[in-house]
Amino acid sequence: MSWLAKVGAFMGKILGLAQKAEPSAVAVAEALLPQFAPEIALANDLFNKIVKYCLVAETTAAAAGGGDPVPGRLDAADRRAG
Repeated sequence: MSWLAKVGAFMGKILGLAQKAEPSAVAVAEALLPQFAPEIALANDLFNKIVKYCLVAETTAAAAGGGDPVPGRLDAADRRAG
């Protein structure tokens, strides 16, 4: 496993934990600081969008990283064609 894959897996675990704790944190923040409720809601929405895009990027990278590298696939196609 490459170092980049390890970093991605680690970041995915952190995002997963943050995503689980986020609803509780939002409720506590809104209860303690009701005057900042609009800002908290905006930050919550922004957090959810960022996590969604990070998870999509992680899934895409994992799918792209699987299998043979491109040159290997091109070589295999060349052997079949010729």
